[in-house]
Amino acid sequence: GVIWGVMVQPDQKIKEDEPVIIIEAMKTEITVTNNKSGKVHDVTVKKGQLVNQGDVLCVVEKKL
Repeated sequence: GVIWGVMVQPDQKIKEDEPVIIIEAMKTEITVTNNKSGKVHDVTVKKGQLVNQGDVLCVVEKKL
């Protein structure tokens, strides 16, 4: 798929199930949500980038 949007940035605090990345794949928009609350450590993709299954899109440090 292709990255359509990045909704977070490094050092941003995010909640569980918050939208993080939007991907377009086979003419379908897919919203990737966060599976835990925490702080964004790194965003490894940018808008327009081609990504594959298993690619790391974003790294979140778990909230302690």
